[in-house]
Amino acid sequence: LHVGRTLDERDGLPGGSPWANKTVGQFMPRMVELQKEYAHDLLTHVNRYTGNAYTDEPAVAMIEISNEDSGLVMTRRRMGIKKLAQPFQDELQRQWNAWLKNKYPANEVKYANGKAPLLNKFPKASAQFRKDFDDFLWDTELAYWKGMRDYIRETLKAKMPVSGTQAGHYSPREIQAQLDYVDSHAYFHHPRGKGAPWVNKGVTNDWTAGGESLVHTMGTLRNLEEHSHAPNLPFTVSEYSHPYPSPFVGEGQPLACAFGRQKGWDGVFQYSYNHYPDGYEPQGMPWCIFDAVANPAVLAQMPACAALMVRGDLRGSREFIWNRDRPGKEYVAVNTANSKLFVGYADGRTIELGSVRRRPAGRPSRSSRATQQASDKRGRQVSLSPRALPWATRVRRSSARRRRPCVSSTGAVRRFAPRACPARSYFPCRRRDSRATRWRRTVRVRRGSRWSPLATEAARVSAFCRSTVRFGTRPSSNKRKQLV
Repeated sequence: LHVGRTLDERDGLPGGSPWANKTVGQFMPRMVELQKEYAHDLLTHVNRYTGNAYTDEPAVAMIEISNEDSGLVMTRRRMGIKKLAQPFQDELQRQWNAWLKNKYPANEVKYANGKAPLLNKFPKASAQFRKDFDDFLWDTELAYWKGMRDYIRETLKAKMPVSGTQAGHYSPREIQAQLDYVDSHAYFHHPRGKGAPWVNKGVTNDWTAGGESLVHTMGTLRNLEEHSHAPNLPFTVSEYSHPYPSPFVGEGQPLACAFGRQKGWDGVFQYSYNHYPDGYEPQGMPWCIFDAVANPAVLAQMPACAALMVRGDLRGSREFIWNRDRPGKEYVAVNTANSKLFVGYADGRTIELGSVRRRPAGRPSRSSRATQQASDKRGRQVSLSPRALPWATRVRRSSARRRRPCVSSTGAVRRFAPRACPARSYFPCRRRDSRATRWRRTVRVRRGSRWSPLATEAARVSAFCRSTVRFGTRPSSNKRKQLV
């Protein structure tokens, strides 16, 4: 409901608010009132095509109250309350004193009869004072989230689950766990610096980004599990990405979906598809570092990731392997009946995942290469290129016609392609685009009785993108590393 709008003097509020009213929107009465007004206007709008209000619309899956809104508790921990403008500090002071008067009886003198400064202005406070102040911030933040949730669910009669904001970095997990579900965001090696191209097309300052693989530590995903995932509640990661220019962008969704599925997560959202309404072509550096619209390393793996996460191929922790036997050469593998996954460094090891085997065979040359063996439903062996991403996803057949897995040069399986299709023609249509000197590859997936294009935007790869985002290439001649 609330992402980036900033209420100001035009709305009858004092100036000097943080961007998008983050934090202050949780305790300023006028701001809370305007948020409820917006929620009413939006959610009670009737879809003219379906005749349903958004509160009854099946297409609306879930509702989030405020995106990445740092709560009072986390703001206090980062000592950010003292940075608020004076009108907001005065309102918080008023509520703090009212909380004290309500807690302590009139005949018990505490903090000058309930008149106490904010903690940032009282550094030598006693332990009891600090505890009371933390309890006040906790109660105030919790009252905001629960009040908005009750308004949406009970007053507006919305049927979909409601979350507050992202647990962990922005709000304590224990607070968010008192709503319908818990959500969080995570980015591996998020670029740092004011010049990083989030959604702007120009770079004016220096910025940096990490260049390591997540398989070494799995730290980002482990932090989500330890600090955000609440037991016995649905959990989603509504923003996840290995953003450009990481050379390991292709491992993001497979690792997140595999790790999350075996931990009981309920959803992982790739952030994002496209920030520019007309920007379906790669724009050259810099485009938005999160966009996947022209990144086949991300989009081409979505069907296989959906097989793990949505279809439920990965059902337990026994099927998930994080091998750390060799420091710096870790890998993650998934071995299920219908999906196989390998991400990491083979380092001369033979990886056996049921019917799929990755066996190194010396120096990777055209005449002597490592091979992967996969079997179809009839038990026949199919050789896969070592350049392939090791997805071998087997799909239940709905037709009596016998088909075999058709594996691409990038390793994705084309859902039991017809027998006549060669084993490495996942991109059957490769031709020059008449409008530009770029290759256009049309990815096709079997749907019913016809072949239909899937994610053609992802397959339109410019010369820059092909020279920058290179996956499945040979190992270097020195270290012979092959990260798949």
